[in-house]
Amino acid sequence: MIDKGIIAIVCLLLLPVIGWGQSEVTRRVSAAEMGYRGKVHTVQLTEFCMDSATRFFTTTAEAYNEHGLRTDMSSVADFLYQSNFHYEYDGNGRLVYYVETYSEGGKDSIVFFYDKNGCLFGYKEYGINADPTEGNDVTDYLVTCDAQCRVLTCASVWEDTTWYEYDNQGRLLKKTQSWKTDKAQTYDYTRHGRLERVRIGDKYFEDTHYKYDANGDTIEVWHTNWEHLEGENGPHHVGQHRHYAYTQYDDHGNWTKATVTVQESGKTYTSTIIRTFGYYD
Repeated sequence: MIDKGIIAIVCLLLLPVIGWGQSEVTRRVSAAEMGYRGKVHTVQLTEFCMDSATRFFTTTAEAYNEHGLRTDMSSVADFLYQSNFHYEYDGNGRLVYYVETYSEGGKDSIVFFYDKNGCLFGYKEYGINADPTEGNDVTDYLVTCDAQCRVLTCASVWEDTTWYEYDNQGRLLKKTQSWKTDKAQTYDYTRHGRLERVRIGDKYFEDTHYKYDANGDTIEVWHTNWEHLEGENGPHHVGQHRHYAYTQYDDHGNWTKATVTVQESGKTYTSTIIRTFGYYD
């Protein structure tokens, strides 16, 4: 059976860096945020490992409109588990509808609402259960934004609230959720504006670290936490530690082939990632 952590890592590579935290509310993702170079139309990413003890095969496909906004995405793991995403925008490039469907038959969809200044002020999330006997649900969210339309608070009808803080450059600095205030997420960036670390928690924390090459492409992702094993002085590594080596690029400067060395649970294995790009130009 596929390790769901593998799916999470593949999706991690597809998350925007500068808009991290903001996009989880708006769902709006651009090719520029993804770090793609050129006027990208489609991207297909396949990661596979043929190690007998860690065999897997995952594929993710994306499509972007001519304005650089993502319109569709699908993710498939071992030809069994699939999620599909669809995005629709108004004439001003604001996301008005988002839907996610699952291979099991369930569906989540969101309708977004904006004020006269073009800032998001709320959305409705509809959940359709794969099992008709379980029933469906709808949840209303109220959003407040600053003068630059950056989301400051997002509160559900159930009074669950998330707060966001930004730096002077508009980058997300902190995310706090009312139901787990001791697990606030803080974000650190390199001098080039790329995400360098995400910390969950304060006294008892877990960090996810990111390192980039001269082109701005990810070359390392690893985890540390507050715990120390007996006799250790440095941070204790947890979870996967992934190293990326890029061996092929296309004419637009996007890497198309990478070898990934993964250290996890005392073992090491290697996977291969192939990316194929389609362009408008």
